[in-house]
Amino acid sequence: MEMPSKILRSSDITLLTGSRNANLACAFFKNLTRFNKQHIPPAFPRDIKKTKVCIIDTGLDLTDSTVRSSKRRVVDGHSWVDDDSKTYHDRCGHGTHIARLILNTTVNAEIMIAKVSDDKTFRPESMQHIASVCDNHARRSRS
Repeated sequence: MEMPSKILRSSDITLLTGSRNANLACAFFKNLTRFNKQHIPPAFPRDIKKTKVCIIDTGLDLTDSTVRSSKRRVVDGHSWVDDDSKTYHDRCGHGTHIARLILNTTVNAEIMIAKVSDDKTFRPESMQHIASVCDNHARRSRS
């Protein structure tokens, strides 16, 4: 089965185990793309409500091709682990992978990035970073 190039990359499919699962994943995304093209208009009315999705993960790689093509949908980013809070570059790819999935399967999601880890290892301080993300969001929602 041919893998849709805009939906999954070969590096993504290696995360799945076994060729049967890989074929099922490719078929799912191919059908989802076909469904979106048939049922979702290419241009939404200006008043469509956007859904904000906060990805609390390892950051985002702004050089990723999917992210670059949807950069206008990445509306905010913050790092709780880097010296510069506005530098939320993803060094391991997990947060970017999650963002690609959301960008490829939704049309009205705006992405906010909250980098709470530098790698796939969940450390005790990650809990404090996640709590800070929630506290920051709660304060911003009240103002």
